[in-house]
Amino acid sequence: LSVMAVVAPLAYGAEGDGLADDTDELAATIESLPTGGGIVWLGTGHTFRITDVLRVTRDHAKLWSPNTSSGLVAVTGDRPRRQAVLIDGTTGVGVYGVSVRSDASRRRTSLEDSGIAIVGASGTEVVGLDVSGSAGPAIFVGGGSELTYIAGNLIQDTWADSIHFTDGASRAWVWGNTLFTRP
Repeated sequence: LSVMAVVAPLAYGAEGDGLADDTDELAATIESLPTGGGIVWLGTGHTFRITDVLRVTRDHAKLWSPNTSSGLVAVTGDRPRRQAVLIDGTTGVGVYGVSVRSDASRRRTSLEDSGIAIVGASGTEVVGLDVSGSAGPAIFVGGGSELTYIAGNLIQDTWADSIHFTDGASRAWVWGNTLFTRP
């Protein structure tokens, strides 16, 4: 049995109202986790607005909201490379039950235009998300990532692939996802 630290973005100055830019406060919350990782508790009823890539570089960080009751909305202003939750070179990161939205109005091609981008990571879990409107793939896995678990997600109205694997990604489990694509 282990005990994980639990931190909340509201304690780091995030508003969670969908209007204020919470990018820096979310990043500070993630970075505040101890070396062994922990839970970034998004709570219920909050919408955290991001205006740039949110990088997760802390091993064993777990972003969590119960049943998509809180989430992230990427406000890009139609600029490229502004919306991804980028899980970069980590071990054991997870994103659970988070709603991930974007204001994208067209397809983009960089990994930073994805909803969730996993690059060079191991043991990543993406479970129970509701992803909508990303300019790139809803979930992008590349850069030699391995042991990726993607299950039970609702992915809709993305401008590119729903789930995309490339660039040496291996040993992944993908099941029970529901995909609705743009016509």
